[in-house]
Amino acid sequence: MKIVSIVGSLRQDSWNHKLTRAAADILKGKGVEVEEASLGGLTLFNGDLDDGTFPEPVAALRSAMQSADGLLVASPEYNHSISAVMKNAIEWTCRPPNCWTNKVVFAMSTTPGRSGGIRMHLHLSDCLQCEGAWLIPRPMVLVPNAASVFGQNGELLDSSVVDQLEEAMTTLVETINTMSGARA
Repeated sequence: MKIVSIVGSLRQDSWNHKLTRAAADILKGKGVEVEEASLGGLTLFNGDLDDGTFPEPVAALRSAMQSADGLLVASPEYNHSISAVMKNAIEWTCRPPNCWTNKVVFAMSTTPGRSGGIRMHLHLSDCLQCEGAWLIPRPMVLVPNAASVFGQNGELLDSSVVDQLEEAMTTLVETINTMSGARA
């Protein structure tokens, strides 16, 4: 099984990168291959560039998503919504053939504030469901107060977050297996 992780932040030391790496460690412990996709090289979506071919960074992201059995998405909440880089990635990857259609997706977030990213999660869920993704509704992993949850090396310090992430990644793997069987 292969899962591609997508982080809606360009900062390599972002809280959401740390959360995704912790999730990837759990998945790898379950024998899952995890590939981290990069959004850093994506040009802003422009319909004039949508001629059936894609710029190389877009083509690489699309290829990774298409080859994945499932997707793990983590994004910060910017201005009560999805980050610009995450929205831009959605714009590029929903072009025909749509990379989100029938993909099992687990979305999560961590923020330095108290919301944990719930408003971003709601907007992201709407966007991805409209594109045909199968978004896992529970358990939700929305981690507030990120500075107190992660150690200097990115390790999770809060055992309740570790437990949430373990349950979520188990659910992601089980859902992918269930959906794969349903499509066969």
